[in-house]
Amino acid sequence: MKTILFLTFFLYWAINGEQVSNSDKIFEVFTEIQLLRSEMQRSTASLLLIAEQLDQDTDEYTDDMHIRVVSREAVIREADLQTSSILAVAYPDEEYLVEEMRDDWFRISMRDSRPGWLHKDYVQITGLNGAVRNIAKNSFSNDIEIIELFESIYNDILQHNDYAIKHFNDFEREYETLISSGSNVSENLIELYQSEREKIDVYYAYATHYYKKHRPVQQVPAVATINQPIQYNGTLFVSMGSSSYEAAGKETATSRSLNLIGNVIINPQTSVNVNLNHNLDVVQTPYTANNVNLHLFHNRSQATRIRANLLYNSYSDEQFRRNNFKNFGAGVNLEHQLREDMRFYGDLQANSKSFETEGGNEFQGVGFNSGVLYQGNNKQADFGIRGRIQSSDISFLEYRRMNPVARLRFSTNNGSFSIRGEGELLHYAAEAEGNNHNLGIADLEWIQSVMATSLRFMYRQYPNNPDFDQMRFRFQNQWRKSSSGTFSRTTLSAQYVYHIGEDTRLSDYLDIRADRSIVNERIFFDLNLFGRYWDDNERLHRIDIFSRFGYKFQRFEIGPVIGAQFLLDPDDISIERNGNSLRAGIEGRVHTAIQKATVYGTLRYQKSYVYSNEISIDTRTGLITEGELKTRMPTTIQFSSGVQVPLGELFLLRADLSYYNIDLDISEEISINPVDSRSGLRLIAGIQYRFNN
Repeated sequence: MKTILFLTFFLYWAINGEQVSNSDKIFEVFTEIQLLRSEMQRSTASLLLIAEQLDQDTDEYTDDMHIRVVSREAVIREADLQTSSILAVAYPDEEYLVEEMRDDWFRISMRDSRPGWLHKDYVQITGLNGAVRNIAKNSFSNDIEIIELFESIYNDILQHNDYAIKHFNDFEREYETLISSGSNVSENLIELYQSEREKIDVYYAYATHYYKKHRPVQQVPAVATINQPIQYNGTLFVSMGSSSYEAAGKETATSRSLNLIGNVIINPQTSVNVNLNHNLDVVQTPYTANNVNLHLFHNRSQATRIRANLLYNSYSDEQFRRNNFKNFGAGVNLEHQLREDMRFYGDLQANSKSFETEGGNEFQGVGFNSGVLYQGNNKQADFGIRGRIQSSDISFLEYRRMNPVARLRFSTNNGSFSIRGEGELLHYAAEAEGNNHNLGIADLEWIQSVMATSLRFMYRQYPNNPDFDQMRFRFQNQWRKSSSGTFSRTTLSAQYVYHIGEDTRLSDYLDIRADRSIVNERIFFDLNLFGRYWDDNERLHRIDIFSRFGYKFQRFEIGPVIGAQFLLDPDDISIERNGNSLRAGIEGRVHTAIQKATVYGTLRYQKSYVYSNEISIDTRTGLITEGELKTRMPTTIQFSSGVQVPLGELFLLRADLSYYNIDLDISEEISINPVDSRSGLRLIAGIQYRFNN
């Protein structure tokens, strides 16, 4: 997983010409978020498989009910949720036989025999020859062990979601720290994070939706496990293709990918999740990556659940052996129900990373996370402590970290109010002890039906480097509105960073951010504004602007993309300044279904105007002198597309094509080692098999 993240970061660096921050801590937090997302994805898939069987046992159905599509916006979805994946477009006047009714949804059988769901707003009932009736619960829906497994998986998802929320807060705090310190952090880093967070939110919504439908009315006693054959389900995806990257030179490789994701149910108390991945590809240089993740879930009793995991990651670079590494990890997690509304959890994870050549960032570490969660009718609370002890020959990789966390939330009729506190003690090895710090955070949050307001106070102290001591005050307000096919969101936030030391050379500053998003059936609009005001008069203030807007028709989106970054001096306002840039382009997107196939793609063309000073270097001293201001006009073309075609019920044909080319327009006048352009091409196609036994 860390290998995939590492390569993803470098791909975004190549596309955007920006160097991703090499902060190990934010990398570690993001990796944890990816692992949680992967675990929630597997757990949610297992939960839905059981829920589907329970649906067949308990839900209403009809005899010979027919519906006719009456809307041009009708789509067939994978599940009875508006957020579920689109399987196909349903055209006006098409008729389907209803196999099941559930709330506002009809389950039908598509032309390729796959099941799908249509919302009542898209259809009209045309025939009903039989009576609606209920099926009595059969032996499966009354099976205590199956219900216990269903409960166990959902509790795992709840715990993963709790962990994810904590890591979200950690990531955002570290990202703000990097930005405030002036580090060159890629804008795409936050986009990667938002993508992972949205996936976790979707998995949690799916799981909660189906759990509420099938939650047992009363607790059932545990019974002895009965003998039954081992069951398994999952997907196998095999693909081949070609990839290339070109900058100063050209690197190509015959790409291949093998992915196996599955769940082995040994008995109702025990299951194993398997995730195997092998990749040969090019990101700047050809590489081979292998990943193995095994997760064992065991319900020792209704109150006690145990999880164990093993992982192995390897990365091999054909050009730079110093990058080659292997990472081994193992862990165990225990969850115990103390009483009906309270549970204890404990997690212990260990890993060791080694490099092929000496001098790499090798380390061995053990992390832990434990706490108590309380879930009452109108209030929830949790208290926990997590930490990590890591050893390494590299000073900044040898440290001890401890994080106590406590939260209390009160639910009301129209929202909630929560109080959260967090601390951190971080001590590095002697050579890096200047980075030791103590951290305290206090959060207040109010959530209502259409508005969420949060207030944060943070204090960070550096015992060995008091010039860096600081306090932060942050206020954020978000409004959400959804009605008649229109969704809008507005977020305003302000943060003030104050350095406490009297003789510190660091300047205080104020950050202000505003985001606005509107989406309906015909238009989309996104606007992001960011400004930083420095108290130090010698610092240049910063303004960033990005906007994407346009027109929607069917499942297509097209419109302009504009952006700018300005460094401003209040005493000399000038757009033509070293480091300032303007960019404009056009972007088109599509994600639609054509008969059985799902087609998606993105195309962006962007032209930028960047101001840069000439530079000259004294070869004797290495001193760099800036000269006249020059204008660069880099051009970016990005294209990606894909198609998925089901072949019966078990096979899926997939193909993906991506290409980018960046004309940097950099000459020797403004750069020490100019590179004319960067480009990359990737074409890969394969077949996916879904197995279920």
